Amino acid sequence: MTFSRIPDVDAEKAGMLGTAGVPINTHRALQCLRNLIDIWPDGVLVCDFESLRIDEWNSAARHLIDVQGAAIEGSRLPQWFLSSDRRALQRRILQELDKDGDTLRHNMTLHNDTPVEITLVPMRDTDAISLIVVLRDRRPYLDHLHTVKRQLAKAEELISQDALTGLLNRLGFEQAIEEFMVEAQSDKPFALMIADIDHFKDINDTYGHQLGDEALKVVAARLAEQLRDDDAVARYGGEEFCILMAVPDTQVVEIAERVRHAVAATPIGLGDGSRLTLTISIGATYYQPALSADAMFERADEALYEAKEYGRNRTVMLQPLPMSAADEEE
Repeated sequence: MTFSRIPDVDAEKAGMLGTAGVPINTHRALQCLRNLIDIWPDGVLVCDFESLRIDEWNSAARHLIDVQGAAIEGSRLPQWFLSSDRRALQRRILQELDKDGDTLRHNMTLHNDTPVEITLVPMRDTDAISLIVVLRDRRPYLDHLHTVKRQLAKAEELISQDALTGLLNRLGFEQAIEEFMVEAQSDKPFALMIADIDHFKDINDTYGHQLGDEALKVVAARLAEQLRDDDAVARYGGEEFCILMAVPDTQVVEIAERVRHAVAATPIGLGDGSRLTLTISIGATYYQPALSADAMFERADEALYEAKEYGRNRTVMLQPLPMSAADEEE
């Protein structure tokens, strides 16, 4: 039986309802109500409260359950849900649903993997208690939620991305080093390198900011090319770049030198046909459990300062601190 079936009503016994003096036959009113429920966008089922056997349903319920009406009639409500939800549904009805009118609402999944919000409303009749079940398809909501999450992720990516080079910006670097610090506690130590373009102010002053921007993009591209997917590289600010790499400490200087040579091997063409060779200085340090992210950055920055003091276009890596000194740094 579906909501389109209308019980027989004796016309002579039908009462008259009306507003503003307009009479309405109760049989017709009931038919209109049932038709309204049948075209309702949410699925509606009527079950016996004790046995949970389905007596009536509307078109939306049949569509959601995705079976013919004959298969629904007399079936038990729990059988149309995934096995993992059936016992939970029965338990909640028996233990939590008050026969005097409380309402339960829960997210569950139908047997055909359709996610639904199920609302359960007991309704006491003269000689029995029925259970009104409303099924709301959650797929449009979940699709919208997925879209929103994707847009938020894109927005977060843009917020943490340097507009000129496409690398992480300072915010992105700070987020990345915190993630590296967490992974380092699970026996995945890492190196932090800070690279600075040598004589960048002179490049801007001599050739203009447009060429300076080109220099930044060239260096950014060379850095990114030398790194793996799990590494992170950021333009920290101005002409300064930061690199995070989970590598053995014995390989840090070798990798830094490879990066430095890659930059030097990519000169920029000038308007007069000559070429401008770019060089970078690199300061590096390595993770120690007692060091904070800020302390690691300060040590890498100190190494970068030494690289510049020693003549630029070189790599300096500070040796690990003794444990007592590392504790003081923290």
